[in-house]
Amino acid sequence: MKEELNTQPPPPPELGASPPAAESCEKLRILLIDDSEIALAVHQEALTEAGFDVRSVQTLGEFDVLLTSWTPHFILSDVQMPGMNGDDLCRTMKTRCGTHVPFVLLSDLPIAKLREIATNAGADGFISKSEERETLVHQVKVYCSMAYSPDRVRWD
Repeated sequence: MKEELNTQPPPPPELGASPPAAESCEKLRILLIDDSEIALAVHQEALTEAGFDVRSVQTLGEFDVLLTSWTPHFILSDVQMPGMNGDDLCRTMKTRCGTHVPFVLLSDLPIAKLREIATNAGADGFISKSEERETLVHQVKVYCSMAYSPDRVRWD
């Protein structure tokens, strides 16, 4: 049975507010979604150690609940999950939140297939699960640096 995702948009970010001073920047918030506990633990640990504020969920229900109280700056989602694939989730989130929240797909699929899925889903990019932890962190930092000014968000 396909799990339903809440399609209501989260509250909009504060518009017109001036960027915070560098010392008061908030940590960049990353949301991980993967049905594998092991993959979540490995990726969350690597990204947390790199200084990101990371939350992880395994189901769409948990995803929806978390989004009611916490807004990510960046979403990293597995492609192959029960209930809804990551590419379908990406399309839904791009409709729900707009394009201001980068959405990157994560999978152990062959790179050519992962690239095709990410492109067709409108994802901001893709990362192979076979990458080393350091490479994963570096790629996330690259995607985040393209989307956010260091005056607004940071990672340690």
